[in-house]
This record gives sequence, structure tokens and C-alpha cells, in this order.
Amino acid sequence: MNKNDGPDPILEYTYPIEQKFTRCPNCGNEDTFAARELRILKEHGRAGEDARAFLFGKRSIVADQRNPMIQVPMVAAEFDVCVECGTMYATRVNVTLTSPQILQGGSVPNRQQRRHPGNLLGGN
Repeated sequence: MNKNDGPDPILEYTYPIEQKFTRCPNCGNEDTFAARELRILKEHGRAGEDARAFLFGKRSIVADQRNPMIQVPMVAAEFDVCVECGTMYATRVNVTLTSPQILQGGSVPNRQQRRHPGNLLGGN
């Protein structure tokens, strides 16, 4: 069977896929450092009700660059730390489809180019 026969198995999923983890996998506590700080900010009117808090996030493209596709899955995860035992764990994982154009080098300016936009135009 040719790999190009039939429907694209990736597109059979319903995107976005979102999974939230509300308890520490180690001790079962529900409180995390960033969530606790966000609650305090909300109580004092310094953050909106729809604001989210996490210590850091990570995004990753799931693709084989030798086999370009129209859309590829992108996994984004948010991490926080349990206030009870200090375990770092993912509090939210989201999978969406994205364009593989972001995989092409040079299409998005890097941090240095964004700080000095004249460099994009060949300036010093």
C-alpha cells in the first residue's frame, strides 16, 4: 500500500486537542506556585478572570521535514511546580494544527533581528 493512499491519518483527529492536569502526579495536591500567585493578582484586581499562569511553556512541531505536509501538529505544554512537594509537571497540553512554513529557516526574524530591524534591510 502506498503511503499516499487514503485519508491523511493526522487529519482524522479533531483539533485542537486539550488536556488539563489539575493535580500533582506525585502527591495529589492541586495548588501550584504560578496559579497561587495568579489568584492573589486576581483578588487585587491586577489580572483578568481569563488570565492563565504557568512557570514556563514549550512548543514543539511534530513533522518529518523530508516529507512536507500541508499542516502539521504542534504540541504546546505549560508547566508549573507543586507547592506541597516541589514536583514540576505539565498543567496543560494543547495540540493544534499549524502550517509548516514556520519550519522554513529565515521566514521568521530571530531575536537579534527583531531587536535591530535595520539588519533585516541590510543596514548596520
